[in-house]
Amino acid sequence: MTISTIDYDDGDLMLLSGQATAQNALQIYINDKIVGSIKSSDSGTWSFQLQSRLSPGHYQIRVDLIGTDGKVAKRIQVPFEKVQPIDMKNERRTVIIKPGNSLWRIAARVYGSGFRYTEIYKANLDQIRDPDLIYPGQVFKLPALAR
Repeated sequence: MTISTIDYDDGDLMLLSGQATAQNALQIYINDKIVGSIKSSDSGTWSFQLQSRLSPGHYQIRVDLIGTDGKVAKRIQVPFEKVQPIDMKNERRTVIIKPGNSLWRIAARVYGSGFRYTEIYKANLDQIRDPDLIYPGQVFKLPALAR
């Protein structure tokens, strides 16, 4: 069983997804509080959209696979940090990379779409060899996007 994606935007949208065995009941927890119940698909994939706002901070995200007897058969738990959105109203157009950052997540916060990570990558080719490997302490330029 896996949690493969934890993604969020500046608003209230937070999406979790992963893999489990096919057609199993799953319970989703944040900091040991149940936030939802879902069922995995025929192929075992699952996704869950959180319906309440999650403030910036540190969290534990847990998924329990519920067996046919109603008891927890498998459990996976991962730490997660939701960071404060970057305020782009000021003149500073840089970001200092912190543990847990990714170009995708930065692009989602700054530009509204993770797919725009390539803009950050292209603007910082002198520092980034592989867009999947960025390191805490790096300082990246955040280019203004053409409208």
